[in-house]
Amino acid sequence: MRRFCQLSFLCPATMVVMALLNLALAFKPLDWLAFRTWESAVSVDCPSGIGPFEPGSVYRKERAYGDLANMGNMADMRQYRSEEFTVDRYGFRNPPPGANSQPAGFVVGDSFTAGAGISDNETLPEQLSRDAGAFFYNAGTITGDLANAEVVASTLHLAQGTVVYELLERTARKGPSFVEAERQICNDRRFVGSGRIGRSAALFLSDHSPAVLLSRRLVKVAENDFLLPNPYRRYVTRRTLRNGQELLFFPDDLRPLTNESQLTEGWRSYFADLRSRVAARNLKLVVLLVPNKYTVYGPLLKERPDDLGGARLLSAIEGALLKENIATVNLTVRFKISAADSLASNEYLYWRDDTHWSPLGIRQAAEILWSQIQSADALNKGD
Repeated sequence: MRRFCQLSFLCPATMVVMALLNLALAFKPLDWLAFRTWESAVSVDCPSGIGPFEPGSVYRKERAYGDLANMGNMADMRQYRSEEFTVDRYGFRNPPPGANSQPAGFVVGDSFTAGAGISDNETLPEQLSRDAGAFFYNAGTITGDLANAEVVASTLHLAQGTVVYELLERTARKGPSFVEAERQICNDRRFVGSGRIGRSAALFLSDHSPAVLLSRRLVKVAENDFLLPNPYRRYVTRRTLRNGQELLFFPDDLRPLTNESQLTEGWRSYFADLRSRVAARNLKLVVLLVPNKYTVYGPLLKERPDDLGGARLLSAIEGALLKENIATVNLTVRFKISAADSLASNEYLYWRDDTHWSPLGIRQAAEILWSQIQSADALNKGD
């Protein structure tokens, strides 16, 4: 009996039990462990479809909240909302009936396009489809992938239409090589994620395994600055606006920009190449430049920050692309004006507890985007 109470027995036994539990749970949906639908949808990095999510899946969460509130373990900053996340047969987020319609175009981008922190009917492609009166397919991925445009166009059998590429400032700061590297990582892992057993094995070995997620959840309950200190606060930046309300920011977005000209040239070359590739399929390219949350709300903080270069970078990329005659929509100036105007009414273009934009921000982005697409179409017809 004493032997069973000794650490030499208890430690290995506990590890074996946890491993078996982890393996068993890897075959079960992880919705109950996720703080929003996005985490359930991306629990396997590279599923079997051409898109980033498991084909034919539906995820629901009644009390979802933001990624920054989760990262910083800040329960007082959570903005609870109901979410539904529907994945079509190709592995992209497209609920019916749109998923079964012939698209007039598609939107490629990262989580801002795919729609982290919102429901199906609030995504950018859904809002754009309403404005256009025609279906725009949601080809958003986890990190964004320029090369994905050709794959989607071929899969959807598009003979003509518009390709919108959403480029987030955070990605723009990293350069085109970051997107290529992320795509290669996914391709290297894809063979593991084919089939139910393969996907479960990938989940079992990943940072999203049930045991890892459950352990994190339990530890965070205790580390709340009441029972134990909260070490997660350092992962987010908390700032106060002029109206007295607080916003959370991603710390990396607060770093000054140092290589603007190199990044601008890199994206100019990359989008020029993409424009040529989609033009060969009789498709028009429109680039949508999305500022980080801090670039929009930094000037509205009580302690006004220094210029970090985000707005300048997006403006430089916009100018370079326009010189290449690539249709470009830069949301920065319009978003800054709107953010300032709506501050008195406590309305925000981005969730207060999340890096992503709110339904209000998406609504405005879709309106601006569609207006510019129409203008570009009218100009082309005039030529």
